[in-house]
Parts: sequence; C-alpha cells; structure tokens
Amino acid sequence: MKCHTGRSWNAAGWIALTSLLCVATPTRAFTQSAARLVRVDGLAYDSLMNRPLAAAFISVVGTGRSTTSDGKGRWRIDSVPEGNHEFAMQHAAFDSIGLSGASRRVAVESKMQRLVIALPSFATLWRGACGTADIPRTGVVVYGTLRDANSGAPRADVFVDGFWEEMTGGGKTLASLGQRRWRLTTASDARGEYALCGVAMGPSLRVIARRDTARETPDGAVELLPSLVRVRRLDLLVATQSTVAVDSSTTAGATTVSAPIAVATTAPSRDSARPGSARARATDAVVGVVTGVITNAAGQPLENAVIGVDTFPEVRSGADGRFVVRNVPAGSRPIAVIAVGMQPFTSTVNLLAGDTARLTVPMARVQQLLDAVTVKATVMSVRVRDFEERKRMGFGDMRDSTEIKNYPSLVAVLSTINGVQIRAKNRMNFTIDVQGCGNLDFRLDGHPSTKEDIALLDPQDVAAVEVYRRTIPTGLISYRGCPIIVWTKRGLGK
Repeated sequence: MKCHTGRSWNAAGWIALTSLLCVATPTRAFTQSAARLVRVDGLAYDSLMNRPLAAAFISVVGTGRSTTSDGKGRWRIDSVPEGNHEFAMQHAAFDSIGLSGASRRVAVESKMQRLVIALPSFATLWRGACGTADIPRTGVVVYGTLRDANSGAPRADVFVDGFWEEMTGGGKTLASLGQRRWRLTTASDARGEYALCGVAMGPSLRVIARRDTARETPDGAVELLPSLVRVRRLDLLVATQSTVAVDSSTTAGATTVSAPIAVATTAPSRDSARPGSARARATDAVVGVVTGVITNAAGQPLENAVIGVDTFPEVRSGADGRFVVRNVPAGSRPIAVIAVGMQPFTSTVNLLAGDTARLTVPMARVQQLLDAVTVKATVMSVRVRDFEERKRMGFGDMRDSTEIKNYPSLVAVLSTINGVQIRAKNRMNFTIDVQGCGNLDFRLDGHPSTKEDIALLDPQDVAAVEVYRRTIPTGLISYRGCPIIVWTKRGLGK
C-alpha cells in the first residue's frame, strides 16, 4: 500500500489526507488480484445403498451458489471463487436415518478432481450407534431418542424391545415350515438414546418401550415395516401417566372419537361415566388430540376413509376428508389409514401431553391390472435374443445375475473375469486393464459409458456382464477397443 502526503500539513490535516489516499489505493490492488472463478464438478453418492444419489441439493455455503444432482448423481456448480469452501448436501435419504445432511470442506482450485459428497456408509453409522461390536453382513440398526411425553425431556433407563419373526424350515411340505420369534433388548442412556443393533432386515419389526420390564402394558409400541435401508431412526415419546376417557360425537362432518386408555390411575365419577352421557372425562389425563385430513393423490378430500390410531376404536373421515381422535394417550402411537381402492397408509404419531398432532394423508390409488394385449418384438426382446446367441457362441467371458448378486460391487465382479486386472484405491479411484487390449469400450445397456458410471451400479440391479478380449462378435466391434458391456435388469428386460 502506498500513501501520498502532498505539501506540508499540520498534524490534523496530514492524518486526514493519508487516510483518504490509503483507502483508495488497496481497492485498486484488490480488483486486480480478485480470486479466479472455478467450475466444480461433483457426484452425490449414497454409501448406505451403494448407488448414486439423484435429486440431491448441493450448495456452496455462504456464496448463494447451488444446484441439484441428475439421475446419475452428477452435479456441477459454475463460478466458485478459488479458496476454501464448504459444500453441503441435503436429500430425503438423510431423513430416515436421522441426519440433516452431509458436507465437505475443500480447497477450490483450477483443474479439480470430481468432488464426491456421500451419505455415510453402514460401517460408519454402525460404529456411531453400536460402538466396537462386530459389523454384521445383513443386520439392521434401529436407533433414536426416548423423551417424556409430558415434559419432552430425555428419558434414561427405559427398556426398548425389538420383536420380529422369521420363517424356518423350507421343505417340500407345509408341515416342514415354522416360525421363530426373535427379541432384542436394550435400554436408553442418560441422554435418552438407544440402539437396537443386529435386527433382521427382511421381517417387520415391532418396537416396544417400557419403564419396567414387569409391566404388561407397554408405554409405547410402534411397528416398522420391512425396508432395504439398513439404518433407521425411530424417536419415541414415553408417557408417564394414563387414565380413562371416552367420548364419541360428530362435528363439522368429521367423526370424533375419544380413545380409551388401557390403565386407569384416576377413576371417573359415576355421572360422567354414565352410558349415554354427552361427554365422559377423567382428570389428570396425559393425553392429546390427533386430527387431520385424508385426500386423494390430487389433493381432493376423501370421505369414509377408515383411520385407526394404535389399538383404539376406528374412526372415519367426513365429507371434507377430516377426522378427529381425542384423548389419545401421549406418546408414540401407530396410525393406519384404509380406503376403498387406495393403497394403505401407515405412520407413527409422536404426541405430547396436551398437544394436537395434525396430519395430512394423501392416498395413492391401487394400480389396476390391464387387459391382456398382444406384444410384438421390442428392443429389449431383440437384446435378449442377441445376448443369448453370444452366450451360446462362447466368444467372451460372462457373468449373470445369479453370480453378480453375491458381490458388493461391479468392480469386484469384473475382477473375477480372466485377463482382467483391477488396481483400486477405493470404489471411485481405480484402473482396469484387460490382457491383450490397448483400449476398452465401456457400454451400459448398449450405450457408450464410462468405468466410473459402471462402478456406481448396484449389483442387485444388474442382469449380466460381458467382456471380450480375443474374439469379438461382429455386432460389438468398434474403434474404441475391447467391449466391456453391462446390462441392467431393466435394460435387458429381466
């Protein structure tokens, strides 16, 4: 920075002039050395499900720049200033595992490598919830926080049971089949946190919270439907009191029912409990209200839908689609909605004491079977025919879905093929060499592709892999090199 003082000034005048000239000079210098703008290419990836993450929202924190990933998880943000920046990612996939998002802080510079922002892997989440316990190949983690339904404070030393059933046997007769019931128990810690580690993936899971293992009536019970997600968050509210209250009336076209509570701590008066009374109440009830509206997929009210909250009497939606269930015991309560011609809806309501839980439930119509139609040859049928012909000729090396499904990635599948050498640092950084081939022609469902895109495929979605290095069928010869072809089940019609 350079400052000019000019003619002689008195002390006050010299300071004023120096300040004026010294402010202007660095502004010019800053303009001349402004940070260069860089284009950043990246990939949104779901390490939990081993696949790209489509429709993920990516932003550069503090800059106002953002974008959304495409169907293959790819994204690009232009004009990012050089320097250290934090890239944040949000997606609905984070919600089910209880995370708000993921982020990476990197130094942005010219000629950057592709920036990968990923959902945590199962191993990472397992260690966070289950500590040093051995990581299972197929187990599931269900974790969350237990809170008091009255105060909202964390609840320590509450027992949590997970129940599920599995089929046994599998002989040729029905008599050989059976069922085995499993139970996994844990307890919440001082922060109210719990984790059920090693639950089976396939069956539905019933989670029950009890303040005392001797209690016959649980303080909270929720049903988790089967899911392919191996980490699931389930927060529960636990009631500390219960009572009895029954009320049934109809208002504003909606059915209103007060749910009976299993355990009574305060007996209602004789008059209030008299049959036919307009309203029967109990004092000191730790209860709340569940209300909402049922609609179809277009957002129009759905009349006469059946709503069930936990084990309490069912109610039906009115002409405006609305329903109300009063005096529901506070805590985590399962809710189910059924309507003619609609797919059933199930969820969980976390109800605080004295609070009202409001729901909007859009019901999707059940897909109806189409009449029989005459099907002519399609692109997929031609692909299957050509694939089977190449398989019969035996020119290349092939793997089908029965073998592919046993491997964690397509890279692992390729490494089992004769003449293929793979050097990998990780799933996103590897090289492929095929003996006798200078260049490789990667194809996905018959279209040009890259090794990175093929590596991102889930083996469960792949129908077949073909590798040719000596004799190449006429239809697969190209100037690009030896073909490595991956067929998805959708692309091959299987």
